Parts: sequence; structure tokens; C-alpha cells
Amino acid sequence: MAYSTVLRPTPVSVLLLAGPLTGCGDDKPSEHMRIVSLSPTATEILYAVGADDDVVAVDGLSDYPPQARRKSVDKIHAINPDIGEIMRYRPSLVILADYTGSDGGKGIISELHDRKVNVDLERTPSDLTGAYASIEKLGKLTHHKPQAQKIVQHMQRKIGTLVKSTPVPPKDTRYYHEIDNSYYSATSHTFIGSVYAEFGIQDIADPYDVEGTGYPKLTPSQIISADPDLVFLADTKCCGQNLKTVRERPGWKSIKAVRNGRVIEVDDDVSSRWGPRLVDFAETISKTLRKGHSSR
Repeated sequence: MAYSTVLRPTPVSVLLLAGPLTGCGDDKPSEHMRIVSLSPTATEILYAVGADDDVVAVDGLSDYPPQARRKSVDKIHAINPDIGEIMRYRPSLVILADYTGSDGGKGIISELHDRKVNVDLERTPSDLTGAYASIEKLGKLTHHKPQAQKIVQHMQRKIGTLVKSTPVPPKDTRYYHEIDNSYYSATSHTFIGSVYAEFGIQDIADPYDVEGTGYPKLTPSQIISADPDLVFLADTKCCGQNLKTVRERPGWKSIKAVRNGRVIEVDDDVSSRWGPRLVDFAETISKTLRKGHSSR
């Protein structure tokens, strides 16, 4: 599975304190924070809520917004991070993602606590509500609660408006969301699937999630047999996928979505991160469904 910020649906986030976090949760901080983010999603949220001045370093994959790249450090990895590289930036708070190492981050969390550094372990949310909660939590944690609430309210209004303005698709409209070209997908029990669900379309991956991760690996025959009406490719950047490459896959020309040219390219990062750009993801879905409605 190609690297992604989505791996499994779990509780939104856990704050692990090594000691008192002065002013935590207040809108006006009582001391300057030094934040190291090892989560591309958290980095996006930190910049969106206005906490960027407190960010001293981010992992090498944190590439949005563009100004975050100035603080991006290739030697700071989200997966199996090196404590020495992190501590070079003298952090007071380190934000980790829930895919941090095979031990779930226990080792790095323990090492950071030994150094009196506070840790926020961000979990991949399982729905939009969880995504909103993650934004609000980071806003509160960094003393930008009002800004975070405004972002969430904007997202809720915008996505609600998009859903209301989009023609209701036929009840049996089904889609396949591709995370990478080894056919990992996302079910309706993920924050990705919850955005699709807002528009009333059905996820073909649901029956194949036997382990309950939310992110099953499908086989080509399962996808072909499901015959989705829409195929959304969220592996255009990581894996160079598009309508042409999909048409070249053995047997895929028989899929309804491929026959009708209903293969939609989605920005890998926009769809895999649960920050403010989920609105852009929703817009892509809305445009796709409106286009399909007008062509009928």
C-alpha cells in the first residue's frame, strides 16, 4: 500500500502529557509553544487555524500549505521517527500520527516523555464528525479554538450546500475509491467514505472489509464483478493512475465506469487528509454527480 495518511479508523486523538502544558486549551497562550508535526494532516490544520508561528519543524511529507515546506525536514519521518532528529528542534509538543511505527508509537512516545515533551497522538477519524473534532481539538490545544471552530463551521456549511445543490443520484449508484494501484480502497466506515455517503452513493468495498480496518485490499476480479458506476482514483500522484492506465488493466474495459469514461482523478492528498481541504474533495464528488445527471 502506498504511503498515505489514512490507514485505519480509530478514535480521533489522544493527548499524552509529559508534564503541565501551560495554557493548554486557552485562546491566549501563556507561553510560546514549539511544535513538531509528524502528521501531514495535522500540519495542514495547524496552518489553517493560525498556529504556524509555533511550528518549528514538520515531517518530510508535510507539503501543504506551500509555506509549510520551508519547515519540512526530510530526516524527520512520520513512520519510525528518530528521537534525535526531533529533539534538535527543542519541541514542547510533538504531534504524531497513528501509523508511527509497528508498535503504534509507544516507543517514541515513551522517549519523548522521558525528555519532558508533550505528545499529541492523532488518530485517523472514521467519519466527518471525527474530522471536525480533530480540527477543533488541535485548535484548542494550540490556543486557536475560535479559528478552529470557524473552519469547522465553514466546512459544515460548504459541504451541506454542495450536497443540497447536487441532484440525488439513482439509489443503486456505486463507486470504487482507489487509494493505490495495488487496489487498497476505503469503505463507507471511514472519513473518506463518509464524504461519499453524504451524496447517497454506495461503496463497493464494504463487503470486502473482513478485518474491519476500513481500508481493505480488493482484487481486480472483485472490482470488475462489482461493476461500479464511478471510479475515483486517489493514486494519481503516488502511482500515476488515470483513465488511460485503468483502461489498460486486464478486464477493466468491461466495468461500467470505464466504458462510460466515468473515471475521476482525485488529488491523493486532498482525499487522504481530514483537514479543511475535505471541502475540495466534496466539490469533486458534487461536480462528478452533476455532470452525470446532465448527461442522462
